[in-house]
Amino acid sequence: MNKKIVMILSALLLCSFTAFSATAESTAERFIKTLGLGHGDEITEMAAGLDDAFFKTLTEEHAAPETDFTYRFNDTKDGVVITGYTGNTVFLSEHNSNYYNMYGTRIALGYDTVETPYGFEDLSIYGYDNEGNPVHRDEWNLYDANGNPIYINMEIIIIPAEIEGYPVTGIEKNILSNRSFISLIIPPTVQVLAEKCFEKSRLRWIYIPGSIKTIPKECFSYCQELSGVKFGSGIEKIGKEAFSNTYHLRQITLSNSVKEIEEDSFASSGIEQINLGTSFEVIGAGAFASSNIVSIDLPASIKVIASGAFQYCTNLHNISFNAETTELKKIGCRAFEHCTKLESVSLCNSIEIIGLAAFERSGLVSVTFSKGLKTIEAGAFSHCEKLRDITIPKEITQIDFPPYKYVNDAWMKVTWINVFNDCGKLKLKVRTQLEELGYKGEF
Repeated sequence: MNKKIVMILSALLLCSFTAFSATAESTAERFIKTLGLGHGDEITEMAAGLDDAFFKTLTEEHAAPETDFTYRFNDTKDGVVITGYTGNTVFLSEHNSNYYNMYGTRIALGYDTVETPYGFEDLSIYGYDNEGNPVHRDEWNLYDANGNPIYINMEIIIIPAEIEGYPVTGIEKNILSNRSFISLIIPPTVQVLAEKCFEKSRLRWIYIPGSIKTIPKECFSYCQELSGVKFGSGIEKIGKEAFSNTYHLRQITLSNSVKEIEEDSFASSGIEQINLGTSFEVIGAGAFASSNIVSIDLPASIKVIASGAFQYCTNLHNISFNAETTELKKIGCRAFEHCTKLESVSLCNSIEIIGLAAFERSGLVSVTFSKGLKTIEAGAFSHCEKLRDITIPKEITQIDFPPYKYVNDAWMKVTWINVFNDCGKLKLKVRTQLEELGYKGEF
C-alpha cells in the first residue's frame, strides 16, 4: 500500500515538474516571439514581469551559438570579450495590412531576398508608395494606427554566458554595426561594456544585467530606434550621454540599485516617464535636458539636482518632491529653465538654495517655498510671466538674495539680474512678504 502511494506521489511530482518546464519554455518562447513582433508597449509590459533569473536562464538555454561571434581573451585571460557578431538570427513577424506610414496612410508589405555582407540570404521588407512603387525599409518607417513605430524584420541576439568554456565578461564597440532592428539580451557574466558600445546602432530593445555596474559614456547615444530597456538589479550608474538622442525611448524603470544618472544621460531623448529607484541620489547636469519628459517623482533618497537637469523640457508639467527628503539642499542652476508647461511646484523642506535662473522662463503660476529656504540666487524666477502666488512658510524669517551682474560683451553693458524680474502678475501681498524678507529688486 505504501509503495503504491509513493508511486502515485512520484507520478504527480513528475507531472508537476513537466508542467512547470512546459510553462517556463512557453514563457521564453512567448517573450522571444513578442520581441520579434516588435510592438514596444507589449514588450515593455511583458518584460516588467520577468526577473533577472528568467533572463539568466534565457542566456543559458536559448543563446546564439558561439560560432556566431568573434571574440578574444580578456586582459586577465580568465574570460572572453565579444568583438563582433556574424550570425543570422532573423525573426520574421506575422504581418497583415494594418500598417501605416507617418502620414496615416495604410501601407502594403512585400518581401524580397537579398544577400547580406556576411554572405547569407536574409528576408528584407519593403513597402509600396501610393503609386505602387516599392520603397526599401531603410527609407521609411512603419507605424500602427496610433502612430507608434513598428519594426518587422527582427534580429534577436542572445549572447551566450560561455564561449569555449570561458565566461563572457565584456563587449567591445560596434559589434552590431551593419545589423538592422535588433533586440539584444546580455548574460549576467558580462561586467564591462565599451564606451560608445552600441552608439548609432539600430538596436531596438535590450536587457542589461546587474553585473554591469556602470553603463558607460555614450553607450546607446543616437540609437534612434531604441524603444525599450530592461535594467537588471545591481546597476549603479548611468554614464554621461548614455541614452542621449534616443528619440523613440519613451519610458524607463530603473532598478533600485541605480544611484546616479550622469551628465546629459537622457538629453534630447524621447523619454516621457522614468521611474527612479528607492536608492536613487543624483541627477547630473543636463541629464534630461530637452527631453520629452512629462512627469518626475523624486524619491526621498535624492541628494542632487544639478545644473540644467531638466532645462528646456517643454512637456514637463509635474515635479513631485518626497516630503521625507532630507539631503537635497539645492536646486541647481537653470535646473528647470524654460519648462513652459510646469505650472506649480512645492519644494521639499530640506532645500536651502534655489540656484541661478533655476525656474527662469518656466510656466509657473504658483510656488510653495521650503521651510528651510535660505537663499534664492539671481534670476531664479525671472521671466515667469504667469507667476501669481508664492506660499511662504512662517518658519522663514529672512532670505538672502545675492546680487549678480551680467556683462554683455557686445555692448559692454552691465545688467543686474533680479530674482523676480518680469513677474508682473505676482500678488501685492506676495511682493510685500518678499520685500520684508530682504528682496530689493524689481518684479
